[in-house]
Amino acid sequence: TVGLLSGTVQQAALNPGVAITDYAALCMAFLYTGATNLVAAAREKDRGNDAKPITTSSFTTALQLSGYVGFMLGLTLFVFARQLLKSLIGNDSINIEVFSAAMKYVRIRALGMPASAVIGSAQAGCLGMQDIRSPLYVLVTAALVNLLGDLVFVR
Repeated sequence: TVGLLSGTVQQAALNPGVAITDYAALCMAFLYTGATNLVAAAREKDRGNDAKPITTSSFTTALQLSGYVGFMLGLTLFVFARQLLKSLIGNDSINIEVFSAAMKYVRIRALGMPASAVIGSAQAGCLGMQDIRSPLYVLVTAALVNLLGDLVFVR
């Protein structure tokens, strides 16, 4: 439906915009692995303790760190979107309309980086606690919120 609801300029802007934001998001993958390992190790230490203080603390720390890293990555993308796009597209071949649309795309995606980091770490932490249902509920909820946002904001 992207082709039906947008023009060729927006479609052309997706390629550099997606390349920058997706590669930047891959830089956060260490958070998810770390969260899984941290929470799983804490869960093992808390075995037999119903309060699970180490697991709770580890999970909270992983989410906080993810929020900070996601915020910094999003801020970096937002501030340096122009320079990143110029380095990817090249100075001689920049179409102003495509460049403007790509900047908008990168900056909008940058705003979502903190949420993306926290959701990814929360899912990883839940897997570390061997909770496979909570990530499913979170993903379904996120998909519904995304759909609602598309219906309201995308014209």
